[in-house]
Amino acid sequence: MNSIDHKRVTALILVSMIVLGLLGKFFLINHTPVNQDEFFYLSRVHDYINNRFTDPFQNFHVYFFQWVNAVSTNEISQIKACRMVMFIFFSGTCFFIYLIGKKFSDTTGALFSVLCYISFIYTTINGAGFRSDTIATFLFLCSLYLFFMKFHSVFFQIISGLTMAVAVLITIKSAIYLMVFILLFTAKLIILRQFRKTLLFGIIFFLTFLTGSILFYKFHILSISSVQLSAPVISAATQVKTFTLKAGSSYSTFVSFENFFPRFGVFKLSLHIDWLIWLCLFIGIIINAYEFFKNRYSFENTALFILLVPLLSVLFYRNAFPYFYLFITPTATLFCGYAIWMAAKEKINKTFYIIFITMISGLIFFNSFNITHKIFVQSNNKIQNQTLHIIHNMFPKPVPYIDGCSMVSSFPKIGFFMSSAGMRGYLKRNKPIMEHLLKTKKPLFLLADVPHLDLASDTPPRSATGLALLETDWLTLKSNFIHHWGAIWVIGKQIEFTHNFEKQTFRILVPGLYSIITNGSAVINNHLVYDKDTIYLDEGVHTIKANEKNNAVTLKKGVNLFKPAQQPLQKNLFSGSFM
Repeated sequence: MNSIDHKRVTALILVSMIVLGLLGKFFLINHTPVNQDEFFYLSRVHDYINNRFTDPFQNFHVYFFQWVNAVSTNEISQIKACRMVMFIFFSGTCFFIYLIGKKFSDTTGALFSVLCYISFIYTTINGAGFRSDTIATFLFLCSLYLFFMKFHSVFFQIISGLTMAVAVLITIKSAIYLMVFILLFTAKLIILRQFRKTLLFGIIFFLTFLTGSILFYKFHILSISSVQLSAPVISAATQVKTFTLKAGSSYSTFVSFENFFPRFGVFKLSLHIDWLIWLCLFIGIIINAYEFFKNRYSFENTALFILLVPLLSVLFYRNAFPYFYLFITPTATLFCGYAIWMAAKEKINKTFYIIFITMISGLIFFNSFNITHKIFVQSNNKIQNQTLHIIHNMFPKPVPYIDGCSMVSSFPKIGFFMSSAGMRGYLKRNKPIMEHLLKTKKPLFLLADVPHLDLASDTPPRSATGLALLETDWLTLKSNFIHHWGAIWVIGKQIEFTHNFEKQTFRILVPGLYSIITNGSAVINNHLVYDKDTIYLDEGVHTIKANEKNNAVTLKKGVNLFKPAQQPLQKNLFSGSFM
């Protein structure tokens, strides 16, 4: 065994596990139910394609996915295709972890870092999700590699700056990584003492980043019809001011220094599941701290510490949910590879080294595989597919609707994204909006794809974070929509009578042709109507009188809306709790 190249053997073992991990990720792309964020992300693309785009902020991704309609008219099929693109970005992220990892360790250590990143339970589940995090993580690592490894090249610093500029336009969360560049630049100035060279190439990077951000954002705004914008763009300075204001608003919304470690529960769960990865990471931190003082603050040890900075954002970031770990852990996993590399530097038996690497890597990989299998063994997107299929049959052409996450992404959604951040902003304003939306936007259906919109509840239902619609808005929706199928509710009225020939008034907010569903007859606005009749109702107050033996009348906007004979067995459109 001693004649065998143990480094090559361990590298081969790690590569095999990484490939298996990527193949498993490829399987999850096609079988994991679509998340709320993914539908919302797709809706931005459709808004751009259909000239409904109103906000360029954090929506630069639309240029990468304008081809979605060529794939399918079904949103889930489109998202699966987009996930394939994200899989390429994710694979690229793994490649750059390996390249950067070789700066701090050997081939085995770098590959081990990649394996740890792939095996993180939150990365396994969300790694190639159709979200901004997947693209931004790839762009950051690409930029970091060029900044860190190709620092003394004008060309590569320009490319690095432009790449980071795109990352910030994809998501403002990329600003977290700007601190890494600033600290690395500062460390080079102080420790390496190559003041003139460092200053020159650092200025090239930062100037390119700033210039690229402004120019790309200007291009982004100009590509959107000025009719769709709230105000015309006058100058680059105005654009920068607008972007800065929105970035500042996002900062205050998502970052809290008062509420320390706001998502500790999410971290605790990962610590419980990925304990071996975290153990390797913490050992790597301890070893690097020892080497840092032993080598009198060497640049390599300092730089490795700096790469831990993104992970520290969980201490203050309100939305540090599982998908956020995909974004902040790639550089942190370098400590895992560093720990393995430092351990291997000691004179240990080659056979023991191969067994040790195989065992620890195998435990990490198969633990991730086992947990993921348990989570998704019964998960499927059948109910999501079925619901979207029914909606597209009900409304062959796009119509306005209300929901919480833009699930029918190709249709014009009315209202706001009902995430925890969206709900906090809505509740902070404390101003009812639903009646105004119904009267002005005239949505034809409501999709109860988030807890807040479950109109079957007797009281405004709350999300996992305890947020609910204002009672006025809740009552407006409940009195203007009737249940159709599954999570689908359509514009309508349910009028019940307590005695024969009772007369009532009702108010219509969305005018149009309404179908009558009743067990007898009724008189609406002095017109006698029967079951399956239709009547046109204007916006405003109307009268209805029950005839003999009639105890209820249902008014449903539309004629012969498609509806399956049986209701679905599964109620929830999404797995897990919605925040």
